[in-house]
Amino acid sequence: MVELSDKVKEFIVKTIKEEISRILPLTVVTKEDLRLAIEAMNKRFEDLQKYMDKRFEILQKYMDRRFEAVDRRFESIDRRFEDLQKYMDKRFEAVDRRFEDMNRRFEDLLNYMDKRFDAVDRRFEDMNKRFDGLVRLLQIMFIVLSLLIAVFGFLRAAM
Repeated sequence: MVELSDKVKEFIVKTIKEEISRILPLTVVTKEDLRLAIEAMNKRFEDLQKYMDKRFEILQKYMDRRFEAVDRRFESIDRRFEDLQKYMDKRFEAVDRRFEDMNRRFEDLLNYMDKRFDAVDRRFEDMNKRFDGLVRLLQIMFIVLSLLIAVFGFLRAAM
Protein backbone atom coordinates (compact mmCIF):
# COMPACT_ATOMS: atom_id res chain seq x y z
CA MET A 1 0.00 0.00 0.00
CA VAL A 2 1.22 3.52 -0.82
CA GLU A 3 1.87 6.02 1.95
CA LEU A 4 0.01 9.30 1.37
CA SER A 5 1.77 12.62 1.58
CA ASP A 6 0.68 15.38 3.96
CA LYS A 7 -0.88 17.42 1.11
CA VAL A 8 -3.00 14.48 0.04
CA LYS A 9 -4.09 13.87 3.64
CA GLU A 10 -5.04 17.54 4.03
CA PHE A 11 -7.01 17.34 0.80
CA ILE A 12 -8.87 14.28 2.06
CA VAL A 13 -9.72 15.90 5.42
CA LYS A 14 -10.92 19.04 3.63
CA THR A 15 -13.08 16.94 1.30
CA ILE A 16 -14.54 15.01 4.25
CA LYS A 17 -15.38 18.26 6.05
CA GLU A 18 -17.07 19.63 2.94
CA GLU A 19 -18.99 16.37 2.45
CA ILE A 20 -20.15 16.32 6.07
CA SER A 21 -21.23 19.96 5.92
CA ARG A 22 -23.08 19.27 2.63
CA ILE A 23 -24.81 16.16 4.00
CA LEU A 24 -25.39 17.50 7.46
CA PRO A 25 -26.45 21.10 7.26
CA LEU A 26 -27.45 22.81 10.44
CA THR A 27 -30.05 20.15 11.15
CA VAL A 28 -30.02 17.64 13.90
CA VAL A 29 -28.09 14.53 13.02
CA THR A 30 -29.05 11.09 14.12
CA LYS A 31 -26.68 8.24 14.70
CA GLU A 32 -27.96 6.59 11.53
CA ASP A 33 -27.29 9.75 9.51
CA LEU A 34 -23.78 9.97 10.93
CA ARG A 35 -23.16 6.26 10.23
CA LEU A 36 -24.33 6.67 6.62
CA ALA A 37 -22.15 9.76 6.21
CA ILE A 38 -19.14 7.91 7.62
CA GLU A 39 -19.78 4.90 5.38
CA ALA A 40 -20.06 7.21 2.35
CA MET A 41 -16.83 8.89 3.37
CA ASN A 42 -15.14 5.51 3.89
CA LYS A 43 -16.31 4.41 0.45
CA ARG A 44 -14.98 7.59 -1.14
CA PHE A 45 -11.72 7.25 0.79
CA GLU A 46 -11.34 3.62 -0.36
CA ASP A 47 -12.10 4.66 -3.94
CA LEU A 48 -9.50 7.43 -3.67
CA GLN A 49 -7.00 4.98 -2.19
CA LYS A 50 -7.64 2.51 -5.07
CA TYR A 51 -7.35 5.34 -7.58
CA MET A 52 -4.05 6.49 -6.05
CA ASP A 53 -2.74 2.89 -5.91
CA LYS A 54 -3.63 2.41 -9.58
CA ARG A 55 -1.97 5.72 -10.54
CA PHE A 56 1.17 4.78 -8.59
CA GLU A 57 1.19 1.35 -10.21
CA ILE A 58 0.89 2.93 -13.69
CA LEU A 59 3.62 5.42 -12.81
CA GLN A 60 5.85 2.63 -11.50
CA LYS A 61 5.36 0.58 -14.68
CA TYR A 62 6.11 3.65 -16.77
CA MET A 63 9.26 4.38 -14.77
CA ASP A 64 10.31 0.71 -15.02
CA ARG A 65 9.97 0.87 -18.81
CA ARG A 66 11.95 4.11 -18.92
CA PHE A 67 14.70 2.70 -16.70
CA GLU A 68 14.83 -0.46 -18.83
CA ALA A 69 15.27 1.72 -21.91
CA VAL A 70 18.01 3.68 -20.14
CA ASP A 71 19.67 0.40 -19.09
CA ARG A 72 19.59 -0.79 -22.71
CA ARG A 73 21.21 2.45 -23.84
CA PHE A 74 23.91 2.13 -21.17
CA GLU A 75 24.54 -1.47 -22.26
CA SER A 76 24.80 -0.28 -25.86
CA ILE A 77 27.29 2.41 -24.83
CA ASP A 78 29.23 -0.16 -22.77
CA ARG A 79 29.44 -2.42 -25.83
CA ARG A 80 30.64 0.51 -27.94
CA PHE A 81 33.32 1.31 -25.35
CA GLU A 82 34.38 -2.34 -25.30
CA ASP A 83 34.57 -2.36 -29.11
CA LEU A 84 36.57 0.85 -29.05
CA GLN A 85 38.89 -0.62 -26.41
CA LYS A 86 39.44 -3.74 -28.54
CA TYR A 87 40.10 -1.60 -31.60
CA MET A 88 42.58 0.58 -29.69
CA ASP A 89 44.29 -2.53 -28.28
CA LYS A 90 44.74 -3.88 -31.82
CA ARG A 91 46.09 -0.53 -33.03
CA PHE A 92 48.54 -0.30 -30.12
CA GLU A 93 49.66 -3.89 -30.74
CA ALA A 94 50.30 -3.01 -34.39
CA VAL A 95 52.29 0.06 -33.36
CA ASP A 96 54.22 -2.03 -30.81
CA ARG A 97 55.07 -4.57 -33.52
CA ARG A 98 56.29 -1.78 -35.80
CA PHE A 99 58.50 -0.40 -33.02
CA GLU A 100 59.83 -3.89 -32.32
CA ASP A 101 60.61 -4.31 -36.03
CA MET A 102 62.37 -0.94 -36.08
CA ASN A 103 64.34 -1.83 -32.94
CA ARG A 104 65.36 -5.15 -34.49
CA ARG A 105 66.46 -3.38 -37.66
CA PHE A 106 68.50 -0.87 -35.64
CA GLU A 107 70.06 -3.72 -33.68
CA ASP A 108 70.87 -5.55 -36.92
CA LEU A 109 72.41 -2.36 -38.31
CA LEU A 110 74.42 -1.82 -35.13
CA ASN A 111 75.62 -5.44 -35.20
CA TYR A 112 76.62 -5.07 -38.86
CA MET A 113 78.44 -1.81 -38.09
CA ASP A 114 80.19 -3.44 -35.11
CA LYS A 115 81.37 -6.29 -37.36
CA ARG A 116 82.57 -3.83 -40.01
CA PHE A 117 84.41 -1.71 -37.42
CA ASP A 118 85.93 -4.88 -35.91
CA ALA A 119 87.16 -5.84 -39.40
CA VAL A 120 88.61 -2.34 -39.91
CA ASP A 121 90.23 -2.52 -36.45
CA ARG A 122 91.79 -5.88 -37.33
CA ARG A 123 93.12 -4.43 -40.57
CA PHE A 124 94.62 -1.50 -38.68
CA GLU A 125 96.15 -3.91 -36.17
CA ASP A 126 97.63 -5.93 -39.03
CA MET A 127 98.94 -2.73 -40.60
CA ASN A 128 100.37 -1.65 -37.22
CA LYS A 129 102.11 -5.02 -36.84
CA ARG A 130 103.50 -4.77 -40.35
CA PHE A 131 104.54 -1.17 -39.72
CA ASP A 132 106.17 -2.19 -36.42
CA GLY A 133 107.96 -4.99 -38.30
CA LEU A 134 109.10 -2.48 -40.93
CA VAL A 135 110.26 -0.05 -38.23
CA ARG A 136 112.25 -2.83 -36.53
CA LEU A 137 113.70 -3.87 -39.89
CA LEU A 138 114.66 -0.27 -40.66
CA GLN A 139 116.20 0.08 -37.19
CA ILE A 140 118.22 -3.09 -37.76
CA MET A 141 119.23 -1.85 -41.20
CA PHE A 142 120.29 1.52 -39.77
CA ILE A 143 122.23 -0.28 -37.06
CA VAL A 144 123.90 -2.49 -39.67
CA LEU A 145 124.53 0.52 -41.90
CA SER A 146 125.94 2.47 -38.96
CA LEU A 147 128.18 -0.48 -38.12
CA LEU A 148 129.31 -0.75 -41.74
CA ILE A 149 130.05 2.97 -41.89
CA ALA A 150 131.92 2.76 -38.65
CA VAL A 151 133.89 -0.29 -39.81
CA PHE A 152 134.68 1.26 -43.19
CA GLY A 153 135.52 4.53 -41.52
CA PHE A 154 137.81 2.71 -39.14
CA LEU A 155 139.39 0.76 -41.99
CA ARG A 156 139.86 3.89 -44.05
CA ALA A 157 141.43 5.64 -41.16
CA ALA A 158 143.72 2.72 -40.57
CA MET A 159 144.83 2.63 -44.09
